[in-house]
Amino acid sequence: MGRLMDTLRQSGSAAMPGVKEVKDYLRGIDDIPEDNVLRFMLEGDSWVAARPSGTEPKLKIYYSIRAEKKAEAEQRLTLLQAAIRKLVDSES
Repeated sequence: MGRLMDTLRQSGSAAMPGVKEVKDYLRGIDDIPEDNVLRFMLEGDSWVAARPSGTEPKLKIYYSIRAEKKAEAEQRLTLLQAAIRKLVDSES
């Protein structure tokens, strides 16, 4: 999981469409304790967060996708999932 998180830290913002900012909670942000969590802030008030599971050997990915129409949100989600899968598969 460490290698996957490193890959996301190094390449995630370039690989995912519409990333405006990356919040790396490993450094502590906004009075939140340090944790191995990345949050990619996207255009249109959407975001993607990644963190390793605390109990299992897997990476957890959370999405919040906003758009004016459902079809547009689904399209954005599909693109983001494909980009993340490509990054994860490159580490497998």
